[in-house]
Amino acid sequence: MTWHSGQLKHWLEANDSGVWGDDPSGESDTTVLRSTDIALDGSWTIVDPATRSIPDNQRLSKRLMSGDLVVVTSSGSEAHLGKTAIVNESVASLRPVFANFVQRLRAGPNAEPRFVRYVLMSTRTGEEMAVLGNTTTGLRNLNGTIIGATTFPGPPLAEQRAIADYLDVETARIDALIAKKQQLIHLLEERLFSAVPHDPGVDGVPYAPLRRFIHSIVDGPFGSSIKSNDYTDLPGIRVVRLGNIGLAEFRDGDAAFLPFERFAEL
Repeated sequence: MTWHSGQLKHWLEANDSGVWGDDPSGESDTTVLRSTDIALDGSWTIVDPATRSIPDNQRLSKRLMSGDLVVVTSSGSEAHLGKTAIVNESVASLRPVFANFVQRLRAGPNAEPRFVRYVLMSTRTGEEMAVLGNTTTGLRNLNGTIIGATTFPGPPLAEQRAIADYLDVETARIDALIAKKQQLIHLLEERLFSAVPHDPGVDGVPYAPLRRFIHSIVDGPFGSSIKSNDYTDLPGIRVVRLGNIGLAEFRDGDAAFLPFERFAEL
């Protein structure tokens, strides 16, 4: 089937900024979701949501519905700009509105919200928003105009849903693998510290001296007695030097050797 790429705004029913309202009055206050309620991966982290006094007309017009997308447009960390969360039934049940510094997108009839979110969270769209959002002062800034101007690949609705279904499954599988790895690391740490006598540590975190985990610590046998003009080509005894030690790796290049007779002297 034919794809019709174009600007994202043509696939949206709504693209608007939020409200902040007044200090809570204690009566009919409204939950207001902020950029801090969205994790870097686009999941919700609603722990202590803000409540504000919002006028009735704004409370209705800015209420988030299931399927809405919330995009971060301003953040103290550039990494969080453009992160996008999709409103699910659990979030919608809070009857929330959305704050300043985030943008609400509502997909139109020809767009699948989950697919739109995957597009917005992609590296390609992130790079495109970075270019569109750079100001003359070099600062990053996002708004509804920039988000709406990003490229949407435009597959037919059925293909959007099929792609989103596939990515949902693969993302869940990868998340499960990561969770298992983290659990394994946690279990290994517990076993390590339960098997080795340890000090109380700092802030309750246990530690043990490195000597309890290694067989020996040995300095180089020759110290500073080797000079640069001592080295030769093969045949000879291979010497591991500082330049052979990389970042968590052994660098096999730049091999140096000591003549057998010089080695015997040392």
